[in-house]
Amino acid sequence: MSAASFSLVLALAALAITVLLAWWQARRREEYWHHLLRDLQATWQKKLRQRLRFSLALERQLALLRTLATRMTLTSRLEETLEVVMEMLHGALRLDAVLIFGTNGQEDALSLIAARGLNAAERERWQQVRVEGRTITPLGKDGAGAAEDGSDVVRLAVPLVARGRTIGLLAVGIRTPRELTPEEVSLLETVADYLAMAMENSHLYQNLRRYVQQITMAQENERRRIARELHDSTLQSLIAVLHHLESFLRERRDLSMNDSRFLWSLGEQIKETIQEVRYFSHHLRPAILDDLGLLPAVDWLLTEIEREYGLTTKMVVSGEPRRFLPEAELSLFRIIQEALRNVVWHAEASEVEVSLHFNN
Repeated sequence: MSAASFSLVLALAALAITVLLAWWQARRREEYWHHLLRDLQATWQKKLRQRLRFSLALERQLALLRTLATRMTLTSRLEETLEVVMEMLHGALRLDAVLIFGTNGQEDALSLIAARGLNAAERERWQQVRVEGRTITPLGKDGAGAAEDGSDVVRLAVPLVARGRTIGLLAVGIRTPRELTPEEVSLLETVADYLAMAMENSHLYQNLRRYVQQITMAQENERRRIARELHDSTLQSLIAVLHHLESFLRERRDLSMNDSRFLWSLGEQIKETIQEVRYFSHHLRPAILDDLGLLPAVDWLLTEIEREYGLTTKMVVSGEPRRFLPEAELSLFRIIQEALRNVVWHAEASEVEVSLHFNN
């Protein structure tokens, strides 16, 4: 082989190696961006699922508190109120026992006034208790010692405080090794606050009415906070991810057909998730109710039902429309919203009409 032929072969080999290196580097860059986008998608999906789970857990707690408050307003008798609280907690938190203690004016000496899930021996043992700081000691039969099976049914006790003084104690019992979650403890503390107010105002029915209004506003404030967090944080993050993905696809013209289809399908999934989060945020707390009032909010609600479920809707207004107190409009809106939800899910209707009549 001549020197010229040998040089040509070396040049061709060098060119081939350069081409292979360039192709390999391009492939590595493509794989890097592909994996980066997949990891980014997984991270945001995980964050979204966590936020949605948290929001749904709060929504379930709000539903429980709303049901509890509603049932408590149906009675003015303290005994019935205590039964409602024990029934709701016993079922909602999977408790084995619920105990409610009251005081006769001495904050460190409490007597059992209502209980569910206790046997005869336990009821006698916990008939009276002494409160010392965060510790409660049973004063009933054999109260100073340990229980016969070596354990006590009471797992957690929350004081009932009204107007700065302790008027009772809400205790829960669990016989299994299960521990209460922080969310359950928080719910118990909230229920304890409600129960303390109910016990303090059991002889005044009008005070209970004001109490329900406070509960409703607290629930709606929490709804507003969750809706704002979904809109300002979760939704904006998803939109930013979608914009980055679309920019990447517009700039990268060298992607394979399969990769492009995958990334475009990923973008469509993100768009669907954005719509779901936006829908969830709007329905948690519609801003139109605060801004424009009851009538525009009901009209918006009917429009949403018509658009999403295909029902023919109609709103009839008679009398002279006017604004009411925010808590009154809020209560009316939630009543109408729940009624329309029942129509959508249970009535198998094709038409729905909401009639509002204003009088003096």
